[in-house]
Amino acid sequence: MFKRWAGGEYEVELTLKIQEVGDRRPFKAVEWGNELIPLEEFLKEAREVSPSNPKRMVFESKGVKMKLRITGIEILRRGDKSIDLKLIAEKE
Repeated sequence: MFKRWAGGEYEVELTLKIQEVGDRRPFKAVEWGNELIPLEEFLKEAREVSPSNPKRMVFESKGVKMKLRITGIEILRRGDKSIDLKLIAEKE
């Protein structure tokens, strides 16, 4: 789901897949852009995201790419195979 609010703020709901990575010491990771981030590290970073400490992401919806400056991340649901997020963002 992708909503645009007045003032140029966006609300994006998305699902990230949780993958097991590694052979000897496997760990869970999520794909953020083109990189795999360990799940626990991602969750820690998500709690630290704020307007003064934004995270950046390129988002594609219906063939249109946008660079977003994420100012808030809310975890809606966390399962074994995926995690659902709500992002509050501004267009860069």
